Amino acid sequence: MNLVVTRVVLLAAMCAMSSSGQVRIAPGIAENLLAEKSDPVYPALAKQTKTQGTVKIDITVSETGAVVSTKLIGGHPLLVTAAIDAVKKRKYTPYMAGGKATSFVTTVEIPFSVGIPKDEYDRQQAVSDRYFKLEDKCRGLLQASKWEDAEQACRDALPLAQQLGDHQGLTKMGAYEHVGYALLGQQRYGDALEYYSRAFEFAQSSLKETDAELGYAYRNLAMANHGLRNLDKARELYRKAEAILQLAHENIDSADLKQRYETALKEILKYHLLAAEEAGDSAEVQDIKKRLETKP
Repeated sequence: MNLVVTRVVLLAAMCAMSSSGQVRIAPGIAENLLAEKSDPVYPALAKQTKTQGTVKIDITVSETGAVVSTKLIGGHPLLVTAAIDAVKKRKYTPYMAGGKATSFVTTVEIPFSVGIPKDEYDRQQAVSDRYFKLEDKCRGLLQASKWEDAEQACRDALPLAQQLGDHQGLTKMGAYEHVGYALLGQQRYGDALEYYSRAFEFAQSSLKETDAELGYAYRNLAMANHGLRNLDKARELYRKAEAILQLAHENIDSADLKQRYETALKEILKYHLLAAEEAGDSAEVQDIKKRLETKP
C-alpha cells in the first residue's frame, strides 16, 4: 500500500469515528441492521393542533444492538418525546467491524404526519410564524396599556390569523380578543363587543364548560355590555363566566392554575358586584359580597 492510499484509508477511518471514539455509520447502513422497529405514538396535543414534521435524533447503539443513548438534533417540541421514546425501543443486529461486534452512532429521522401536504403545511407554518411575531408586539403594547398603538398592532396581526387553518381556532379567538382588549382600554365598548363576539364564536366551537378560556370569553362580553350600560345582560354574562371559572378550578390538578383561576374569579365577582350595585339589585349585591368574603 503506497503512502497516498494509506493516508486516504486513515482519513476514512478517522471520519468514521465520532467525537466519543465510537464508529459512526450512515443512516442507510443502520437501517439495514434494524431488527425491531417501534412506531411512535402520535401525541394527542400534536394531533389536535395538526402539528407534523420530522424529528432528527443521534442514537448510540451498543455492541449487542440495543439503543443506549439518544441526542436530539432537531424537531418540533410537541413531537420530540414521542420520537425519542420510539427509538429507545429499537433493536439492531450487531454491527461488525474487523470481525468484531462494535458500538456505533447513527442519525435517525422520525416522521410525523396528519396528512397535510408538505407544501400546504409549510405555508401554514410560515403564516403562523409571521402571525406570532406580530402578536408578540400586540401583547407587549397591551401590557403597557398603550391602547391606540396596541389596536393598530393587533389589527395588523388579524389578517394573518384569519389565514390559519381551522384547527387553530383558539389562535384566531385570541387575535380577535386582543383587538377587543385594545378597544376596551379606549372605552370604545361597542367596537370591543363586536370583536369579543367574533372571538366567542371560536370559543363556543372549540371549548368545553370546564375550560377557563370559555369563562374569560364570557367575561369579555360581560365587560363590553357593562360599559354599554346593558346591565342585565352584563350580569347574566358575569354569572356564566363565574360558573365556568368555578368548574375549571374544580377540574384542574395544577396548583398554579387553580390559583390563577381563583384570582380571575375574584376579579370577575368585583365587576359583577359593581354592575349589581349600578342596577340597584340589593339581593344580588349581598350575595356577591358574601361570595367575595369567602375568597382569600
